Amino acid sequence: MEASSPAIRTTRRLWLLCLAVALSLVGHGVRADGRVSLYVYLPLDVSPRALAKGLGASLPGVAITVFGRYKDFEKATEIDHPDAVMSLRPVLEARNLRPALQASIGGKSSETYVAMTVGYLRTLSGKPIGAVDLMGRKDTARFFAGFLSVKDPKVIWVTKTEDLLPLLQFQTAEAVLLPKRSVGSLKSKSSLDLTVTDLASFEVGLPALAFTGPGGSAIGDGVRRLPRDLNLLIGVDRWQLE
Repeated sequence: MEASSPAIRTTRRLWLLCLAVALSLVGHGVRADGRVSLYVYLPLDVSPRALAKGLGASLPGVAITVFGRYKDFEKATEIDHPDAVMSLRPVLEARNLRPALQASIGGKSSETYVAMTVGYLRTLSGKPIGAVDLMGRKDTARFFAGFLSVKDPKVIWVTKTEDLLPLLQFQTAEAVLLPKRSVGSLKSKSSLDLTVTDLASFEVGLPALAFTGPGGSAIGDGVRRLPRDLNLLIGVDRWQLE
């Protein structure tokens, strides 16, 4: 059997080098088409598809993936290593990610959460409570318990805000927790006697952006220029550097 010629050996080495570089880039969030990547997890009143469409139109050259469930977001982020991730600030902090951009509305970088019940409920202690899973059930329960001053709350988890209403309709939960901005949307879909109770000091950080790869800063530049309508869809009115 003839030995490989120097030219063939050189070509093979170059091919292997190119393959290694390609695999390395994929492992750091750089797609084969050269676009940088942004992963998004935001529990909103709009669908992930609608949010992805809006972000895609405003961030050309960025491959955007919007997740509807925290578990999917968590797993994909760990495996794919995107260039940037966008989520609520406490979600990023739970993942030990430092926000590079913070969103705000009306000068506030947090939003108020309230309890919604059918009729009046004297206390949440010992009552089944519905809530959206923000950062994994264990961490979210710990996070909410700190605001509610309720030890080991019995929480019924859903994946999106609109799923909270059936918990009240079918009496699966006696109260649900949600951002104050979402109250009107839920009330408009029900004829129940829904009562809203403000929760003292229950303030949850608004969306933030963390850079997790080499293309993160370029994505950040685009996010700071998002159009007003899209920002309002997200529930914010501006983004600023941390």
